[in-house]
Amino acid sequence: MNASWSCGNVSHWIHKDYFQNQGLVIGIVLLVMYVCFMVPQVIVFFSLVEPRMLKYSCHRIMIVICVLDMVNLSYALLSTGIYAVTQHLLCTESVYDLANLINQGLTFWYAYSAANIALALNRSLQILNKNYSKQLFDGYRLVLWIIAIAAYAVILHFSASDPIYFFNKQEVISLIMVRRGAKILVNPIHYYNNIAKSIIISLNSFIIFVYIRKEAAQASRSSITTMERNVSIQVVIMTIITDISVISYVITDWEGNPIKSWIFYGTMIQVSWGLLHGLNAIIYLTLNRSVRNSAKQMLSNAVRGRRSPSDAVNSRPERKSSLSQAANQSVVK
Repeated sequence: MNASWSCGNVSHWIHKDYFQNQGLVIGIVLLVMYVCFMVPQVIVFFSLVEPRMLKYSCHRIMIVICVLDMVNLSYALLSTGIYAVTQHLLCTESVYDLANLINQGLTFWYAYSAANIALALNRSLQILNKNYSKQLFDGYRLVLWIIAIAAYAVILHFSASDPIYFFNKQEVISLIMVRRGAKILVNPIHYYNNIAKSIIISLNSFIIFVYIRKEAAQASRSSITTMERNVSIQVVIMTIITDISVISYVITDWEGNPIKSWIFYGTMIQVSWGLLHGLNAIIYLTLNRSVRNSAKQMLSNAVRGRRSPSDAVNSRPERKSSLSQAANQSVVK
């Protein structure tokens, strides 16, 4: 791809800096967000891989989503933030390193979309018909789902013809486009994937929401457990966040978009992409008691494991001394 051609055809995406060192400041913000979101993601991941958590199919799917969240966070916030802080320019060859990076990273976004659909379907079936859920997700069938997720991502990745990915340092956003003659447009594969994902998981979440409301009205004979209800609520919240992120991206190429010319519109899209993947772990830790308890136990074990041997040795004589004093007091009595 020729750099001058690139700059000449995307000039309408480029704005002047609104304030001094705008790209640098936004890049630092993205890097701080990355650290703040990655820490809870790592905690959630190690909490989910506990043996007692793996007996639930929903937790296994959540592990896949957690891994994809961490990978997508690295593309949305880490790589983009680094390029912004190092002040890479749009019209230089150095930006094409990022083009290749985003090109590969888009595969993980497609996989994330498919994994979210699988989790939403798992949740709706779990509360509507547990037998169907077991038939579709238990045992080796879950491996087939993971294979299908990977196949979906790879097929969509190679379906886009003449892909163009460039970095706008003014807004600190990586745009995912395709070339159509002399024009560049939003990647239609990416576009349709986002719309389909949003519609499917929104319908699933609506079904879950209606069923939970119905169960709440009949609390005396509820057929779903607290864990199942909480995981289902998580899916609904994640769907809302996804819809906001998807809508903000889908209207990017809409000429009637009233805020398309806003200087921070691209930044808002990039931040919403990061929030989509970063908030998932916080939602898990907040609403999922099993994940929260597992995380507490894991952190508690880590703290106890860091105690030095000398501390452990020193604590024993004190305990022995206190026991001796108690024995002596009982003898005196």
